[in-house]
Amino acid sequence: MDGAATMSEIREKYRTPTRILLPKLLKSRDDWKAKSDARKVKLKAAQVKIRDLTASREFWRQRAEQPQTLNGQLQEQLQQALRDRDEARAEVEDLKKSTPARHDDATRRPISVVDHRAGAGSGP
Repeated sequence: MDGAATMSEIREKYRTPTRILLPKLLKSRDDWKAKSDARKVKLKAAQVKIRDLTASREFWRQRAEQPQTLNGQLQEQLQQALRDRDEARAEVEDLKKSTPARHDDATRRPISVVDHRAGAGSGP
């Protein structure tokens, strides 16, 4: 029934008297409207929950990705510092090799190895 049927059409289609049929039809209509309203409320609650969970997941995803990004940056800084250190060590080694070693004339040992407690220049 789409609401366009007249009472005479209803009487012809159904054998049940209208006084009995009408309350049952009204109850059926009210039941499906109530069911529809309940589903709308449930759907709205689900939509709100989905919206909130999506926002929460995005927040936690960003919070989890931030340390990973920072970790990557720190790893790159560490690698650069290690390269700089290795370059500096190589430069120091090159300088050591290119400059002649100074010796204590008395002992012929490099000055850096001379026992400074005994005094520079004093022999054994």
